[in-house]
Amino acid sequence: MRVGSVSTRCQDGHGRHTLVSPDFLTLTLGIVVYFVGVILNRRIAFLRNYNIPEPVTGGFWLPEPSGSSMA
Repeated sequence: MRVGSVSTRCQDGHGRHTLVSPDFLTLTLGIVVYFVGVILNRRIAFLRNYNIPEPVTGGFWLPEPSGSSMA
């Protein structure tokens, strides 16, 4: 784990990798995801018609940062 980096991966005691991010970055990312969801819901009629919440829509847009491609 590097000190001063925005987000790092560290290994816990069980050999698993954990994503560490500062609170401000997490809050900012959550706000961005919400507003992307608002924009997508306004432009796509399917999302409006079926009442898909904005955070869900924005969450589908955001790529998964957990590194699921890693074995």
